[in-house]
Amino acid sequence: MQHQNKQKGFTLIEIAIVLVIIGLLLGGVLKGQELIKSAKTKAAASDVNAYSVALVSYQDRFGDLFNKANYTVPVTDGTEPDSNDMLKELADRGLISQKNQHALGGAVELAKNGDTTGTVIGLATAANTTVAPQSFSWAVCYRDITTEDNVQALIRAIDGAGSDFITTPTAYQTGRARLVIDDLTSAPNEYAPANTTVCFEI
Repeated sequence: MQHQNKQKGFTLIEIAIVLVIIGLLLGGVLKGQELIKSAKTKAAASDVNAYSVALVSYQDRFGDLFNKANYTVPVTDGTEPDSNDMLKELADRGLISQKNQHALGGAVELAKNGDTTGTVIGLATAANTTVAPQSFSWAVCYRDITTEDNVQALIRAIDGAGSDFITTPTAYQTGRARLVIDDLTSAPNEYAPANTTVCFEI
């Protein structure tokens, strides 16, 4: 007597269930990535306000942050402190936590309008002659923001959800947050390989 081996395949219902499960998993991963991106943007925006408070507190208590004679640790290189010196001084005074990078991964720079030494570049930081202020007196700048979506999210987080980058390209350059070309000298109206820095007025 011969026995036949019958191979049973998956039914359409079983395949459908597997596809639904895969779809749910992919949806969860994508949603998780979106939440992580949103959290990083919020953290970066929150740090802007922390730098602003730190600068005001420093100048109220210790004097001009741009005067290295006020520093806890003497600055011996250059005629004025550069960005690293200023950020270190704020951290040494306990006004900020020292960070080498912003939440989205690039370098942080503190810039004072009118300085051309060290890493503080910007005779006209975030300059835009069509709006006031034409340039920021003090700014914190986030370098190397690698996607236009991240730039737009950061600007919206600081300047409000109404920033319209499609019909109003100047949304990149007219608020407290401005996309700037990478030498910090002007505010363009589009994201480009040379425009990956956002400066925030503080």
